[in-house]
Amino acid sequence: ATWDCNCAPAAGDDIVINTNVTVDADKTCNNLTINSGFTLTHQTNDKVTVNGNYVNNGLETGGNAASDIVLGTASTSISGTGTVSVNGELTLANTMSCLASSSLTITCELRWTNNTSFTNNGSMTLSFLNDDGQTLTWTQGVNSVLALMMTGGADIDDNSENSTYDFSTNANTVNYAAAG
Repeated sequence: ATWDCNCAPAAGDDIVINTNVTVDADKTCNNLTINSGFTLTHQTNDKVTVNGNYVNNGLETGGNAASDIVLGTASTSISGTGTVSVNGELTLANTMSCLASSSLTITCELRWTNNTSFTNNGSMTLSFLNDDGQTLTWTQGVNSVLALMMTGGADIDDNSENSTYDFSTNANTVNYAAAG
């Protein structure tokens, strides 16, 4: 992969994307920040695993159905004002939250792999939620916004039938639109 240092990151590195980067193999890092105006592009079957916090103020895109972003078991937050648009999925493997300052758009499948909880304190636009047969507790924080823009027949996929979506917090907004 070509990173801003013209080198591949080590698993414990904190990565800041300050130039356009193409990932051509599986990579693991600690914290990942994609700065505004820059793109992290997946080639084919690449997986990027972030074991710390994920901040996206730019664009993460490309790849095929096996091109994934995995926020690992030590990750605690997702934030930024950018877009995640890989052809694979964004997988959350830990209890975490979207920070209040965030305004993220996620056009790929957002999936959970462990029984966990997620609190949206910011603004998120999602195309597809999948609990992957796990028990998920989704909570909308005060003044948060969730826009579910389900397209092409995508939906909230509650495979476990045990997930809970709590939209009852005061002063939060949930918008739902489905097509296809």
